[in-house]
Amino acid sequence: MKNKAKSSLIIGVVAVTMLALSGIAVPVAAIAASDSQTVSSDWVEVRHIEEDYDYDWEVASNVTVVNGEIDHVRIVAHADEGGAVPPMHQPYYNSQKIIMEGNFEGVLATPEAVDEVDTVSGATHTSVAIKKATRNAVEKWLANMASAKGAIDAINAISTASDKAAAVAAARAAYDALDSKLQDYVSVKELQLLETAEAEIAAEAAPAVQPAAPAAAAKAANGLSVKAKKVTLKAKKLKKKAQKASALTIKGANGKVTVKIVKVNKKKFAKKFKIAANGKLTVAKKVKKGTYKLTVKVSAAGDAAHEAADKTVTVTVKVK
Repeated sequence: MKNKAKSSLIIGVVAVTMLALSGIAVPVAAIAASDSQTVSSDWVEVRHIEEDYDYDWEVASNVTVVNGEIDHVRIVAHADEGGAVPPMHQPYYNSQKIIMEGNFEGVLATPEAVDEVDTVSGATHTSVAIKKATRNAVEKWLANMASAKGAIDAINAISTASDKAAAVAAARAAYDALDSKLQDYVSVKELQLLETAEAEIAAEAAPAVQPAAPAAAAKAANGLSVKAKKVTLKAKKLKKKAQKASALTIKGANGKVTVKIVKVNKKKFAKKFKIAANGKLTVAKKVKKGTYKLTVKVSAAGDAAHEAADKTVTVTVKVK
């Protein structure tokens, strides 16, 4: 957005010629350039020339408009065919310049109001030339304001629009359609209103940011510990019935415990051995004498705070 430091628009009916108070002059040909407009960040200057038929002079003035009224007019250039106001006419010119400048203060910025401004007695033609220059400046200002009015109205309509997004888009399109000179007629406040509305629309259209799921807390190690025991059984008793004995000491397990015999060194007897979750071994009857090595896997399932764990041990069963 452009930096507009002033609230008023300076419309100058300007030709760079001679500043009456300084005595600096340029040729009349430089004054007689065609009408144009120059725009800076905080003022608009309209170039226009009018002739003073009394002396074949050309005049120019700067016009500042504030809130629809002429705040002040400054006659900034005046030259004859030689490019300067003759010294004999300087006091006369300066006096009428000051009077005419004062006559415009507070006048509505309309051609009709400018036409009603009094001329200076004894300097009618020069006064009329100054009025014409000022009138043309005001007309140019009004024309530019009218051209910019569509964008200004579109921006001000945003706050009451039922479809805010459409209103914002229309206002932006209207503003962007103005050339850079006319965009300076849109106030800082109005541009801020447009840009704020655009930011709000963009924020509403953006997908909601979902909060990240909290990272799962790291689980502690399972406290499972397993110790195998050496089991000794008598074959004489096994002839009659199955025998039981404590084969494992299981401690500190977190979660459900399961026990599985994964290998028996003497395969044909593998089905003769079973171990419960509490570590109790059952040996079926009619197991022959010998030494049996059982590879046993003990698992603890873990819980919300602890990881699962497995331990593998070897239980030695001696039948004699």
